[in-house]
Amino acid sequence: DDPPAAMRNCVTGDTHVRLADGSSVRIDSLVPGAAPDSETDIELKVANRSGNPTAATRFFHSGLHQTFELKTQEGFGLTGTANHPVLVLSGSTGVPMLVWKRLDEIRTGDRVAISRTVIDDGRQAHPLLLAAAHVAGAWVSEGFASAGRAGFNNTDAGYFGATVDAYDAVVGGTRYVNSRPLPSGKVLWELDVQDMDAFAASMLGELIGDKSAEKRVPGFVWHAPSDAKRRFLAALFEGDGSCSDLGRGSTQISYSTRSERLARDVQLLLTEFGVLSRIVHHATDEWKVVISNRRDCRRFAGKVGFLGAKQRKLEGILSGLPEASRALSSDAIPFIADFVRKEAPRGNREWLAKHNLDRVERIERDGEEILE
Repeated sequence: DDPPAAMRNCVTGDTHVRLADGSSVRIDSLVPGAAPDSETDIELKVANRSGNPTAATRFFHSGLHQTFELKTQEGFGLTGTANHPVLVLSGSTGVPMLVWKRLDEIRTGDRVAISRTVIDDGRQAHPLLLAAAHVAGAWVSEGFASAGRAGFNNTDAGYFGATVDAYDAVVGGTRYVNSRPLPSGKVLWELDVQDMDAFAASMLGELIGDKSAEKRVPGFVWHAPSDAKRRFLAALFEGDGSCSDLGRGSTQISYSTRSERLARDVQLLLTEFGVLSRIVHHATDEWKVVISNRRDCRRFAGKVGFLGAKQRKLEGILSGLPEASRALSSDAIPFIADFVRKEAPRGNREWLAKHNLDRVERIERDGEEILE
């Protein structure tokens, strides 16, 4: 369905490709060890721009080329060759249309399409994979793993206990649990691993050696069914995530990290659940993934969520907000409002002029009525 897919163009090897089964893989992992300037036959179903299965039959490694980097205001990014196609929403003809532009043709102000399509993969993760996803999320958020030692700590006894149980199921082996009081009056619970053989042999082994600024979403999570990805995100946010009532009907959910890669991985993984976020980089070199509009906060709460006390806090905040409000977010589809107002019959133009009909929340709620 997408002619640009037939073009000889490239993205960098760390670019993720969404497969029809719901997994997301680095493009350089599709044909491991592919030589530069080579072609390889493949049989693969990838998800197209609508999330529908599309056959991929050829893998191209085009060697070394000059690349261009695209970044959106929200922090999404793409790096590829000059002729790599990018889907943008254009209003140049007066009619909003999705069109393809070459990467080297993208200019400041272009509206790039970001997929938030949720794929029902129909897969169900094995209980051990769910446990591994939980431990990975907790460890990436609040733990460390070196060649000789690993550890995880937290002050939430319920979260800590669930993580220890999941660790024992997935890794096993010798480990120690300690606790000590903090000046704040809280108790810090600590899981200490000094024999790394079982850890290294488990799915968590790929975490070994990642320093704070190098943390990332583990490879096995990207390949996992959506329920395991959800568990990973929930455990991750329960660690270094937070939710806040900002007053005046505003809510914010955020995740903080020292790793730019982890922030971008988390932002991308959230889109698989239909949740849009933005990345904020602070002068202290802290990276934050921020969810700040009501629609995406509700979607996060229902489709991802925290694991324990933070989830209860978020649900309490959201329960005090009206389901529908005139205070809509800035998450809008460009050009559509002007087009609909221009083409609408005269009797409907007054209502259309007074409402933000291009907001995603309104389109999801009242889309059929607006089109009628």
